[in-house]
Amino acid sequence: LAMLLAMRRVGHRVPAIMASLLIVFIGGGVAPVWAADAAAVEDPDRWYVSGEIGITRLEPRNRNGGYRLGDSSSSGYRLSAGYRWAPRWSAELHYADLGKASIDSDNAAVGRLGDIIYRVVALGAEWVPLRSGYAPRLVPVIAGGLVVTAHSVSDARIRYDKLHGTGLYIGVGALWRVTPRWSLQGRLLSYDRDEFAATVGVRFAPRR
Repeated sequence: LAMLLAMRRVGHRVPAIMASLLIVFIGGGVAPVWAADAAAVEDPDRWYVSGEIGITRLEPRNRNGGYRLGDSSSSGYRLSAGYRWAPRWSAELHYADLGKASIDSDNAAVGRLGDIIYRVVALGAEWVPLRSGYAPRLVPVIAGGLVVTAHSVSDARIRYDKLHGTGLYIGVGALWRVTPRWSLQGRLLSYDRDEFAATVGVRFAPRR
């Protein structure tokens, strides 16, 4: 909780900060973990579910004017279900509530108008770049696929540019296997041009 509150305060710097932390975490000092556990035997065919919370940055476009962005930083959560079908590949479906962007009128006399609320559903794949696949206790992951974004507004006066209904997402992260069934994970995700998320959570595999 303390970490998330600290991240909330830095707002727009969250993606850059989290990227730096992931690079240090994955690239510095964890090679022995990969090497030591690379011989681990694990069933490559496995269902899993996961849940994450995190910080988001939302950037609605406003080509026609009429309002300005009051606060682009928010918080949200992501729920996923996936199936590991190969030693280095998984298919994944996820839903994410990315929070809301605060909108102000460009007329100072009007002030705050309300919020644009973001929710997404995505279908994609997760890939492990290591030759040993998911076998090590700690692995980096790369994810991507198709995303459908749903917007809603808290006030009908908010007119915004809907950039996309369907688009692409891409992400990077790390997965730390704590037990055969439970893992900790972190993700940096970008949904098209105007939605970004940094999340941490847990993953559970119902069977081994």
